[in-house]
Amino acid sequence: MELDWLLLSVTGILLILVLYLNFILHRTGRQLEEQAIHLQQLERDFGVLCTDRAELGNQIVRLDQRVKKLAEWQDQINLHTPEARAYSQAIKMVRSGADIDQLVARCGLSQNEAELVYLLHNASSGPNTVSGQVKARTSLL
Repeated sequence: MELDWLLLSVTGILLILVLYLNFILHRTGRQLEEQAIHLQQLERDFGVLCTDRAELGNQIVRLDQRVKKLAEWQDQINLHTPEARAYSQAIKMVRSGADIDQLVARCGLSQNEAELVYLLHNASSGPNTVSGQVKARTSLL
């Protein structure tokens, strides 16, 4: 009889253990299903992001092409105006070593315009170079 009670006790414990493991298995299965659903949603979101990224890349390429065309058009327009040709010539002269007086005489620029072009495009000009020339001019006036 003692053996029956022992066998019954072990069977009960095993039954409880099986029920507990079944509960854990069921709960883990639900979590796995939830994770699978979440993974599917993430995959969809990732697909949308990849599509959006590709479209954004295409838009950037198109915008870059438009900016280049606009820059070319602007350059063409600038080259056709007399003022633009004068400034281009003045810039080339400054880079070749011309001074402010030469810019005024040859390009038809005002004194202030010539000083500005000289200041912006003379590689060797420092603040003292231009200000010295400007001071020399004002002292003559």
